[in-house]
Amino acid sequence: MIAIDATLLLVVVLLLGGKHELASEERALREPDAAITVAAARVEPGRAYAWLDAFQERYPARSVYSNTHAAAPDAIALAFRQVGLTDVTIEKMRSEDRTVANVVGRVAGLDRTRTVVIGAHYDVVRGAPGAIDDAGAIAAMIEAGRVLAAGPPPGCDVQLVIYDGEEEGCVGSFAHVDALTPEERGAIRAMVAVELVGWVKDDLVVHTIPSGFAFHAEGVPGAWLPSAVRAGAARAGVSVGIGDPRVGYWYQGTIRLLRVKTGSDAGAFLEGGIPAVMLTGSALTNFYDGYHTALDGMQKVDSARLDDAAQALVGICIELAAMPDERCPRLLGDGWIQIASRTIGRGGLLLIGLAAAASAAIAAGGLLTNGRPVSGALFAITAVALYGLGLVGGVLGLSIGVPLALGACLAATLPRLARVAAYIGVAPLIAEAVLLGSAVASFGFVPRGSQLEWCLTVAVIAAGLLAATLATRRPRA
Repeated sequence: MIAIDATLLLVVVLLLGGKHELASEERALREPDAAITVAAARVEPGRAYAWLDAFQERYPARSVYSNTHAAAPDAIALAFRQVGLTDVTIEKMRSEDRTVANVVGRVAGLDRTRTVVIGAHYDVVRGAPGAIDDAGAIAAMIEAGRVLAAGPPPGCDVQLVIYDGEEEGCVGSFAHVDALTPEERGAIRAMVAVELVGWVKDDLVVHTIPSGFAFHAEGVPGAWLPSAVRAGAARAGVSVGIGDPRVGYWYQGTIRLLRVKTGSDAGAFLEGGIPAVMLTGSALTNFYDGYHTALDGMQKVDSARLDDAAQALVGICIELAAMPDERCPRLLGDGWIQIASRTIGRGGLLLIGLAAAASAAIAAGGLLTNGRPVSGALFAITAVALYGLGLVGGVLGLSIGVPLALGACLAATLPRLARVAAYIGVAPLIAEAVLLGSAVASFGFVPRGSQLEWCLTVAVIAAGLLAATLATRRPRA
């Protein structure tokens, strides 16, 4: 019964801790905003597809130094002007061994001192037509820009930028950010990079990649930015997941511990200290199968999904532009995790770590009194590891450690359920291990997490597995 009480305590702490930490944010995000619904409805079905089809026919395979690559900026700038964007320029600057050309346009907002940046890229890898990577994003942005430019004006300026050189390591966006003055950087509220949208199996998610091409970034933006992106898209009638459409919960633990060798133009802004995320239709369990291949042509494009991306961008732009500065902190870090529409911050993770440690300690005490000191010591190690993970804000304390501790508690005090409880405890570990292995095998990821968090993670895994193994043994007579 003690273990069951500890389990219930943990559940209560999880729910109350998460609610308390984000109560004000969730109330703000749930306020009805008819402007988004009305504006998103003005996205014209098929318009983005028609532009993309014509663009791909005239400017396919836009690899660096090709004629189509050189001509693409003028075509994009013309499209920007035709839909009503202002201050349209082709920004040419020297980066590494060549000159990059970014296309910039703007929708004037009510507050001209703040800017929301939406970005994509027009260059492609050699041999790929580039319909989805990334001309589909350009088409969706142009349609969203047309809707926004028609008014009413958003809460602040919205800048649309189509970058050069993303496939070379985001050289165009890095050059763009490097050229900004401190005042201009400070005026940018947030940046959303758009990648791989509008394909036939598109399932939109928002990625919070903490490194990618931005190896010196201090982390990811606070939960307010992915929450706002998802809320704005939802009000436009488009569902956006967190990280992955199927394993978004586990994705967050994986992405925070691995240094991703891929990324988007959001990385340049993160490295510059500006909150940024990536909106995409591709994820680990729903990966775009035409990525960087000759298959990335118009046969992969779904017109309706392209319209969805445009509607989502309309909602995202209006949502971000309307947010007050006090709700948009610029601090970067990793101390939060999102579960469905709920966010658990560093304080919530700490409470979860404490509750899990208490549960493990209670189980350890029960085992010690039953003459099994070895198992008790293992549970004590687990408790210390979970507590440490809570202190550093590690999501592994929630995604792996807590189920292991609860499974061990049940196994220690309810022998009839020992084997089932142990399996329940180990299941999250198996899920995370499979996802980590798949990520490493597919993308060549390397470790990113701090030494402390990796050591604590190893301690949790080792202690949990040993504890679960011992828990399945028959108790002594």
